[in-house]
Amino acid sequence: MKILQIVSGREVNGALVYAKALAERLRREGHDVTLMARRESWLERQPLTVPLICSNMNRLPPTDLLRTARMIQRERFDIVHTHMSRANHFGVFLRLLTRVPTIATCHAPRLHPQWHFHDLVIANSAATHDFLRYTIRVPSRRLETIHCFVDLERFLNTDPRHRLRLRRELHVDDGAHEFLVGVIGGVIPRKGQEVLVHALPQILEEVPHARVAFIGRFHRDESYVKRIRRFILRHRLMRRIKWLGIRNNVNEYLQALDLTVIPSLKEPLGLVAIESQAAGIPVVASAVGGLTEIVDHDKTGWLVPPDNPSALAAAVIAAAYDAERRAQMATHARQTVQERFAPEVLTRMVEQTYERLLASQRARLRRAA
Repeated sequence: MKILQIVSGREVNGALVYAKALAERLRREGHDVTLMARRESWLERQPLTVPLICSNMNRLPPTDLLRTARMIQRERFDIVHTHMSRANHFGVFLRLLTRVPTIATCHAPRLHPQWHFHDLVIANSAATHDFLRYTIRVPSRRLETIHCFVDLERFLNTDPRHRLRLRRELHVDDGAHEFLVGVIGGVIPRKGQEVLVHALPQILEEVPHARVAFIGRFHRDESYVKRIRRFILRHRLMRRIKWLGIRNNVNEYLQALDLTVIPSLKEPLGLVAIESQAAGIPVVASAVGGLTEIVDHDKTGWLVPPDNPSALAAAVIAAAYDAERRAQMATHARQTVQERFAPEVLTRMVEQTYERLLASQRARLRRAA
């Protein structure tokens, strides 16, 4: 098949990581895949095994639309698969202009009418599926649920020296048995970093050697970040928290952690939980959305009620004082995630979705003839 994957985010996020992983995996399976991203996207700075085309994906004026539509027809693409809101809307218009089937992956539930105008919508979790089916009212015949995945091979061969080097870089003292908690993702309200910060005084009463590293995009002038920083200053937590910003080698930074905390208030899936488990790092996560499909409570990690600093603190404290339990959970989690989120299995599910859609289109054309 000839496949065009379109993703519209600029800063690194789960949808961009997945679109890259899916495009490269489809190419390994023998398909002719092209990736389209916005100019100045994170993807422009990544090594890729598939061709990359850049477009602003503007719908008005229609220059980008017409240029892309002509390319789709000229290159005879079979499928257009879109990711993120701007790309999804772009795909709807490309479908009207080219009659080439479009599939949109829903990475985050949003109240957009465009979900009704694709040939098929892929939900990234059962929670997202339910939102699309019962809130947006997308017909079940045009819905599939396929979990997103990451390149798990990056986590198979870890080097213990990376852990020591990065902990020294972060000024985390292994000799003093400092306990490093990582929170990965953009610092935005739905990610719930504020919940962990509010839990930190309680955590430090029991685990005075705890440290927290925020890894991901943050802007100091945003109100949410300002609110978190005011709390940190008021409670004199500055020396306990490290703001690392965006890191391209998150798989290496994971090795430096003792625990990953995902305090999200909303989470359609939660690729960070998959990455952490693949790296052998135990997880404490909110029991929301797709996280409940990744973390098996008390087996591969701990699930806690969302927006509950006391419950989150209790789980982190329990994890900090039970290294043997953390190791057991990490081993079990690593095995489970390699089975449940195996890229080759999930890629095959996407391929089968493409095949069914194209077969259905061919059948309609025969009937029309």
